[in-house]
Amino acid sequence: MAQQNDFGFEEWGKFWTIGFLAEEYFAAYVEGTAETAYLYDDSNDTNPMVDEQLSKILIDGDDEVTFTTGTPLKLEVDYELAIRAIDLEEYDIVNGDLLGPLSKACDAGPDRLFMAPGSHGVDQVVFEKLPSEIKKPPGSEDGIHRKM
Repeated sequence: MAQQNDFGFEEWGKFWTIGFLAEEYFAAYVEGTAETAYLYDDSNDTNPMVDEQLSKILIDGDDEVTFTTGTPLKLEVDYELAIRAIDLEEYDIVNGDLLGPLSKACDAGPDRLFMAPGSHGVDQVVFEKLPSEIKKPPGSEDGIHRKM
């Protein structure tokens, strides 16, 4: 019988689990309100059981973790998540074209701004609908002020 569970990170909502051979497996995201169905709303595969798939839960918590290229993130069942490479050229571009001018415009030292790779909740469908001038990097301190 499926059971409803809260994610360790509360903002993700709830999910269904099912027991199989004395082990607990992820069965589906819970459909519901914005508070209970955050991942359901954002998922392309809300119910893997439709495809006869069970998924082992490898991590479920709300602890902040940092891992590096030399120290992978340990998961359940002897899995780990490792960074294979970092594109330093891309980092330099972002640092030079965005973080540097942004730090200067905000009068904040480089230790006050952080870059984290990923989309971080950017809805790509909405982003693509934005006017092209908004999607362009600011290019200058004045450009940053205009966009803020």
